[in-house]
Formats: sequence, structure tokens, C-alpha cells
Amino acid sequence: MLSVINRIGNERLDTLTTADFLTINALYDYALLILDDLGVERNTEFVLEQMFQIIDGRYRCCKPLIVTTNLRLEEIKHPVDLAHARIYGRILERCAPVLFDGRNQRDERTEQAKENARKIVFWTKD
Repeated sequence: MLSVINRIGNERLDTLTTADFLTINALYDYALLILDDLGVERNTEFVLEQMFQIIDGRYRCCKPLIVTTNLRLEEIKHPVDLAHARIYGRILERCAPVLFDGRNQRDERTEQAKENARKIVFWTKD
């Protein structure tokens, strides 16, 4: 969903197509909506307003919502501006925070990739 909003958010409002608006409106109707990686979206006024409208629409209809994010709970509880406060407030009212705290598998894969690259670059024939 965020990629949809970001893609549309890259366009000027007057260039959006009917299909773009239908895509956004469809997000209200899903039985379950999963927002992956909240907090990485572009912080344009349009994107933030669309995010709020979607989350608020689901909030008002009591429809379920799952949100994943790398934001800390304190960042969500104490947003930097009103636009984010509106979004995060609705999320906190409808969602129960669950912390997944463990090894970051991306960090491990990155370290392994770096080690493999070192072996290739510094390879010597014995």
C-alpha cells in the first residue's frame, strides 16, 4: 500500500488518473489491510493526507489493520508534527503494539555479502 501511495505521491495531483483514485479508494474496502514499513513513505502533504484518510476510514468502520514499522514506539507516541500525530494516534487507538526484538537478518546477510566480496577482491592463488 505504501508503494502505491508513494508512486501516486510522486505525481502532481492534476496528473492523477481515475485508476489512481480507484486504487486508493479500494484500500478502504479490503477485509484486512496490512501497511508494511510505515514511516518510509514520502512526507509530502498529499501522501500524509492519503495515509490519514485510509487509516481513519478503516478506524471509523472498525476494519482490521496490521502495521509494520521500524519506528520505535516512542517515535509513534511522540510524533514530530500534527500530520504524523493524526496518523499515529489513529493507529495506536486501533492497533496493539507488538515488539519483535531480535537479530536483524539483513545485517547478517550484509556482513556475509561483504565477507564474500573481500574474498573475491583479495583472492590470491596459493
